[in-house]
Amino acid sequence: MALILLMISACVAAFVLALVSTLIRRRSGGLLLFILVLLFSIFLEIFEFSALSSPAKWPRWKYAALLVESFLPACWLGFCLLFYREGYKRLPLWQWLLFLPAVGYLAVNAFSPVDRLFFSPDFVDENLLFVSYYGLFFYITLSLYLTLALVNLEKTFFAYPRYERWQVKFEFIGIGTILVASLLYYSQALLYRSLDMSLVPLRTAGLLIGCLLILFSQLKRGGGHRIRLSRDVTYRSMVVIAIGLYFLVLGLLGEGMLYLGGGSQKLLFVLVAFLLGIVFIVFLLSEHIRRKVMVLLHKAFFAEKYDYRIHWKSLTDELGRVRSVEEVRSVILKTFCETFATQAGALFWQKREGGAFELAGEYHLPWHHGNFAPDSALVGLLRDDERILDVASDDAGHLPFLEGEAIAFVVPLVFEQRLKGMILLGRRINSGEAMTYEDYDLMKMLARQAVTSLLNWHLVEEVVAHKEMAAMGKVTTFVMHDLKNTVSNLALAVDNGRHYLNDPAFQQDMLETLDKSVERMKGLIDRLKNLEGTKSLATERVDLLELALRLVREMSVKGVRVTGNPAFCQADPIELAKVIENLILNALDASNGEGPVDLEVGQAGMAYLRCRDDGCGMSEAFVRDRLFKPFETTKKKGFGIGLYQSRNIVEAHGGRIEVESQEGGGATFTVWLPGCDLAE
Repeated sequence: MALILLMISACVAAFVLALVSTLIRRRSGGLLLFILVLLFSIFLEIFEFSALSSPAKWPRWKYAALLVESFLPACWLGFCLLFYREGYKRLPLWQWLLFLPAVGYLAVNAFSPVDRLFFSPDFVDENLLFVSYYGLFFYITLSLYLTLALVNLEKTFFAYPRYERWQVKFEFIGIGTILVASLLYYSQALLYRSLDMSLVPLRTAGLLIGCLLILFSQLKRGGGHRIRLSRDVTYRSMVVIAIGLYFLVLGLLGEGMLYLGGGSQKLLFVLVAFLLGIVFIVFLLSEHIRRKVMVLLHKAFFAEKYDYRIHWKSLTDELGRVRSVEEVRSVILKTFCETFATQAGALFWQKREGGAFELAGEYHLPWHHGNFAPDSALVGLLRDDERILDVASDDAGHLPFLEGEAIAFVVPLVFEQRLKGMILLGRRINSGEAMTYEDYDLMKMLARQAVTSLLNWHLVEEVVAHKEMAAMGKVTTFVMHDLKNTVSNLALAVDNGRHYLNDPAFQQDMLETLDKSVERMKGLIDRLKNLEGTKSLATERVDLLELALRLVREMSVKGVRVTGNPAFCQADPIELAKVIENLILNALDASNGEGPVDLEVGQAGMAYLRCRDDGCGMSEAFVRDRLFKPFETTKKKGFGIGLYQSRNIVEAHGGRIEVESQEGGGATFTVWLPGCDLAE
């Protein structure tokens, strides 16, 4: 009666777990396989308890159980590969290929008679099934798949950040309990070439305990988050060694039982094996014990405690994937905490020289002390010594607030003998682990890489800010240049108005000049409304000669002569007028504002406009290296963008500007534009 109650309890617990998991977990392949594992476990318990309850019909029930067991390799392996994982498509190909023999495993066993695997002369009295060679192969394969599932389960657990492991620890222990109980039951076939089905309640108890632990984890602690597998291959798994030791101990225990009499040897064997399996699971999932084992392995087998190349490469790879300075800080803190097995950390950074060291990032460390002034005791200690501060040492005895904040180490971030920041590391996972010079050397090495990365990213932010300011300055300069040209035209009109204001012809010219100036100002305002947009050219058929004559008349300047013949081109008259205006004003400036300036218009395959002056001229080096560069000028009050803007406008029309000049001999600028036919 007790066995039936145990079986019913285990099946109900598995069914409830499957239902709860379906309701609270996100739909995924891992969840589907987990539900299948639970359902197959329920059916397996029912079939095997039926075989025990009806010994005469054991072949029928054992055949049904055999079919269910044939599904277990693929389901367990797939579940542990997908369980809580992202990026499973990047898993090694050999793990995915293991599904092929698992499917073949199912197909072969579906058509295999029971007597090919088992034989039992007296099952009614002993509940003992002897295993054939084929049956031995069956259970060896099944045990290997269950072992591989445990390996992947352990990898998944240690891929979690340390602070999240407590949330899913009982869930992993529960799954491990189910797997260990199954391995313990099937290990009989490997040890004794037989299956004692009176031990089925052991597997049932493992299923019940495991389901209850998983339910507790999901309902009380939460189901955890999906994670990405770590790329770090160092100390990836100790579970294979643990399972090997486990089976070795079981083998020695079973061999010793052969020399003990009495009917209690099986019960003692089952009890010890089950308890030993639980101990192994707790051992493997304990971060404290794992850290101690790692230190022990270093001392016993390695000359150095750390492989600096691996840690340097790991941090470099992580920093190479960041996209902001906030991510850099997070990567640095996480690397320090995981490398030196501390529970938390905080990063402080000095934003400006002589300023306070402000909290810039934290890793599961609720900080209450505030920022550090540049003259604080801690900053002074780090600035003077530039070494790792061990809070437990006498050097930090006068800094009690560090112990109050649960700080174990303070790592200075120094660049060119200047303290730029500090990393505070929390309590250690293994407080008994002795710190050596290797720990401090690795801290210093990682600190150098960290401070360099932080400074680079802060420099990137400053460069971006400066580029934005430069872009604003560039826009402002272009606006001021256009305003200067407009104001120059207005100033000429005002000067001439003092002498010719009563002349009707001058009045008409002045009104046209004012009207054009207003149009230019409106156009400038429209461009400022949409700085990010690209202004398209509004081209039309333009006569360069007519455009030059009208522009000179509007500018009301003296000493400018326009000669030549009509030359037609497809151009934007407003933009092209800016080019002609820049050339005229530059020529007048070079001639002390008096001229003469000759504008010649013609057509020789392409339409051209040639501007000559007898001014100061330019050297060949200046024309070659500086003339068309923005913000390069020889004028005391110039902006150095007139010719730069002019060349951009001409090139946008598909033309070019040619320059001939020599110092003291004037200059000639020729604008060439694609021409069009003279006829309308």
